[in-house]
Amino acid sequence: MTKTEVRPIMTKEPTPLSAAALTRAAPATAAAAKSLSLTLARLRRAGRDGRGPTLAEMTGTFADRALPFAILVFGLFGTVPSPGLPTGAIFGTLIVLLAVRLLIGHTTVHLPRFVRDRRVPRRALEAVLRRSVPVLRRVERRTRPRLTVLTSRPLVIVTALLLIAMGAVLALPIPFGNSLPGAAIVALSLGLLTRDGLGMIAGYVLCAGSAAYVAALAWGAGGLAAMMA
Repeated sequence: MTKTEVRPIMTKEPTPLSAAALTRAAPATAAAAKSLSLTLARLRRAGRDGRGPTLAEMTGTFADRALPFAILVFGLFGTVPSPGLPTGAIFGTLIVLLAVRLLIGHTTVHLPRFVRDRRVPRRALEAVLRRSVPVLRRVERRTRPRLTVLTSRPLVIVTALLLIAMGAVLALPIPFGNSLPGAAIVALSLGLLTRDGLGMIAGYVLCAGSAAYVAALAWGAGGLAAMMA
């Protein structure tokens, strides 16, 4: 496709987020998104002396990919079982903090000082990368900019609120409660990164499923408490 053919298409696409920095930091095309799995795989080189990387070292690896990529990675860590690490509580909380930054228009990754030096165990890191990188590689082959209105600023606010809610659910000690909110977080952040509206729709559906699951558990717990009273 020639340059003259591309320009009319690009001018019709809405700008994601209020700040243009996210457009520069995140992949704007499916071709650029092909490097997402490679960026994730580079975490294997993070850390020193055989120890796992700190959270600051992890975010330093992909800081130039903007907030959605950090949320994507933390969503993957929250979803994949990692021995010896309370992944849901840790990464769910971090996702809430980063989604708040997304909500108010920030595009850079910033972690609170008290968690920056926390290390992710090497075994947990390898478990997440072993399961996530092949899946992400297959998914990103199918992503491309489409229905981009769903990644424009008004709906990004809604997405940020959903990410906050899903991060909170992920952080709670809910039985078998990591999978749905974690998958919703991954779908929403991947949709933002690749400007793929279908990914956003998948994320909305997963958010609804997660909310229904939590509501069903709450209803069941309430019924059990009433029976025991």
